[in-house]
Amino acid sequence: MFHVDMEFSRCLLPLLCVSIGASLVMSEELFPFGLTAGDSLVPKKDDDSSGPISIAIKFPYFGGNYSTIFVNTNGGVSFEKALTAYTPEDFPLQGTKPPVLTAYWGDVDTTRGGEIWYREETRAAQLDEVTKAIRSTDDNLISFKADWLFVATWDRVTFYGASKKGREKRNTFQVVLAYDSSSGAAFALMNYDRLEWTSGTSSDGHTDTGLGGTPALAGFDAGDREHFYKIPGSKTPDVLNLVDTSNVGAPGRYIFKINSAEIQPATKNNAGDWTSVMSRTHGDVDFYRDWQQYKDGFGESGGDHWLGLSHLHELCNKDSPCCLRFDLRYTGKPFASDGNWHGPSGKKVDPILERSDGSYFAEYSKFFIENEGENFRLHVSEYAGNAGDSLFTGDGKEFTTLDRDNCYWKCSERLHGAWWYGVANYVTLTSVWGGRAFTGDDTAMHWTSLTGWEQSVTSVEMKVKPL
Repeated sequence: MFHVDMEFSRCLLPLLCVSIGASLVMSEELFPFGLTAGDSLVPKKDDDSSGPISIAIKFPYFGGNYSTIFVNTNGGVSFEKALTAYTPEDFPLQGTKPPVLTAYWGDVDTTRGGEIWYREETRAAQLDEVTKAIRSTDDNLISFKADWLFVATWDRVTFYGASKKGREKRNTFQVVLAYDSSSGAAFALMNYDRLEWTSGTSSDGHTDTGLGGTPALAGFDAGDREHFYKIPGSKTPDVLNLVDTSNVGAPGRYIFKINSAEIQPATKNNAGDWTSVMSRTHGDVDFYRDWQQYKDGFGESGGDHWLGLSHLHELCNKDSPCCLRFDLRYTGKPFASDGNWHGPSGKKVDPILERSDGSYFAEYSKFFIENEGENFRLHVSEYAGNAGDSLFTGDGKEFTTLDRDNCYWKCSERLHGAWWYGVANYVTLTSVWGGRAFTGDDTAMHWTSLTGWEQSVTSVEMKVKPL
């Protein structure tokens, strides 16, 4: 981050520059703050707070709901009452303490330098930016849409007891609370732009460096002496590394879901993580749908769903192929347990061994689909796993739905689903939940090498990741 002194300034890139008084602040991770963002200023005092702030909603945190928030000088926000202690205490907090979220609990002293800003936010542009940041961490959060924010920013703050030299050490960080009233989901974003000190002199830090003693703490505490979460590195010298680390693949940013009884860290979909394409674990979503719905996706995150062929093509196309994996559960005897199963070469393959826990998988190291103009044609190869290669019959096939028959044998109507149907239809995972074949129709959820044609898998997860 850097500052340019000027009398007036205008921000043209809302996530990259903001005006604060007569300073232009540049940052890649911080959301806009300061006077031009409509912020209020916490009084310049030591070990103090903003006082009670009545917010427009009941914000969910650790299973509770709160309508009053405090922005505390010493690096965090709390609910119901202020937390003004200057030396960070171990979580879980003991005694009568408020529910607290600490981005960087250390001995801040704004009388020696820096400012603390805060605001409630409901403007569409800022809601959209935060929504985008949260959705980018997980494709299962595609339905999240923030309609309320609270933004608190500690800008270039120094530490208590800092000498003239010590006052050159500054920290800049931010907390953003985001809420989606339609789903009840709440998230905290912690953004770190500059971290140069860990502790004040009353916490045994050095007057010139702000290092040593009891370092700062970042995390969450429910105020019930039981539930808490600490970000790794807290209360160690490594807490300075928060500016360079992340749980979502963006250095200097941490995101957590915080409305339930346990804090849930977000994870970034990157080369090491999977994106869910299809989940059928509950049986409460009908998968017998038309082309447009399979193109756009349907269902809810955390439940049965289909990601959408358009999005899948964006992730896995000829120029950026993926690894594809199916996690299947089946409690019967594997159909190919006797080795009487022919793979794509036409040769018999090794028998599938029955697993006592009923868990099987099939993984393909090369997978992509073509665009809609080619009816999302499937390309898949290089199988590995313990469920048998049933998908090989779909290689090179176009996608079929109830209103677009690219199978030419009314496969969707006959199988009551949608898929890249092949000659023998060895995979019918979108058919009727719990269906059985040869009982008047052909609607079982086959992975034929595992289930045969008469039985269904009991659940399936289909997912991809970049190569």
